[in-house]
Amino acid sequence: MKLLAVLLCMTSAPLAAQTASGNEIAAACDHLDEADIRGGYCIGYIIGAWEGIKIGAFEALVVSGAKGTAEELDGMVNSILGICAPVSVERGQIVDIVIGYFEQNPAIRHLPARSLIREAMVESFPCK
Repeated sequence: MKLLAVLLCMTSAPLAAQTASGNEIAAACDHLDEADIRGGYCIGYIIGAWEGIKIGAFEALVVSGAKGTAEELDGMVNSILGICAPVSVERGQIVDIVIGYFEQNPAIRHLPARSLIREAMVESFPCK
């Protein structure tokens, strides 16, 4: 029950003005092939958001008192998020998946980038 309360708090928190939209990140990702800081921002934001999503779910487990091996806890995190990416997935793949999701879904790119990143990963690596 504690876990549910923590997750509800995480998902219902108001968005701050600093939250990057999918449009902002997609625009930065247009500069990956150039010697431009915006390409680094694209990669850093996507990977940072992905790691933050996983860490947030892990912290929710810890707060709820979940116990187990690292592998078991990782499995629980996957279940919470509905994302079952293989351990071998590389950061470059994650960036490619998110950029592809942005390109395929221009009508929703105004939404917060971190939620779009999660959706891209759910779509690419759903749990069975």
